[in-house]
Amino acid sequence: MIEQWNLSNIIKVNISILDGVLDIVLYWHISLVEISMNKINNLRICVLEGNLVKDPNFKTLESGNEIAIFAIAVNHENSVSYFDIEAWNDVSKQVEKLRLKKGSYAQITGDLKQERWESPNGKINSKIKIIASSLIKINGNI
Repeated sequence: MIEQWNLSNIIKVNISILDGVLDIVLYWHISLVEISMNKINNLRICVLEGNLVKDPNFKTLESGNEIAIFAIAVNHENSVSYFDIEAWNDVSKQVEKLRLKKGSYAQITGDLKQERWESPNGKINSKIKIIASSLIKINGNI
């Protein structure tokens, strides 16, 4: 059996007051999304905006696949979070084409992936990274 949902008219409103000025940002997104339950077990997509903390590292693997590896810093009110990003093949080429470098402000959409490994002392380690599916370079820092 295949289950499908239609999601439409998603509205998000951000209101902030800075220096006595009221800023209202309205995000309006209308879309028809069909999720086929026999193909997708869980929704694990994220969208992040932040500054690259160093220049991307580009590699071509023996298989011919291309990868760009970098990290972004996402600012919160009183802290910063750092996320490792992997961009493969066409998305890697897009990183290069957009000339992303340390300090570039970008929006990354991608899939969350958790890596787990056991250290020599028996401790289980875990790391979450984002496998980029698309990205946008945003001019200027926000």
